Amino acid sequence: MSARALSRTARGRTGELVARDYLWVAGHTVLAANVREGRDELDLVTLDPNGAVVFVEVRSFAVRSATHPTGLATLRPAKLQRFARAARRFHARHPELAGRRCRFDAVAVNLAGPVGVTHARGLVLPEQNAPSLSLGASS
Repeated sequence: MSARALSRTARGRTGELVARDYLWVAGHTVLAANVREGRDELDLVTLDPNGAVVFVEVRSFAVRSATHPTGLATLRPAKLQRFARAARRFHARHPELAGRRCRFDAVAVNLAGPVGVTHARGLVLPEQNAPSLSLGASS
């Protein structure tokens, strides 16, 4: 079955598995996946090799587009605001994460043809200056 024939849900789950594997190979430890925070969701929460908490939005696609070749351009301000809100709620519920650097990443997984992964580190979010998070990019 082609990636395009997969349902949107199946495509999303496949993309999240690919992103999880990609981050694991890059040295991340997965803390949580598919976390609901009220009406918002975090696809992945990881610790990077330097110990920073990384909130990850995964975008999965099954078509190649000249206008959005990586899929990251589909991250709109409203989605980024929901992402930041969910991250603040998750962080507040996990006091063991206090004092760790945090960052927001996006991983785009294109399932059309050979699987392609694009990892954007350190997204700038509309609500990034939330007082409950110590934000900053880390390597």
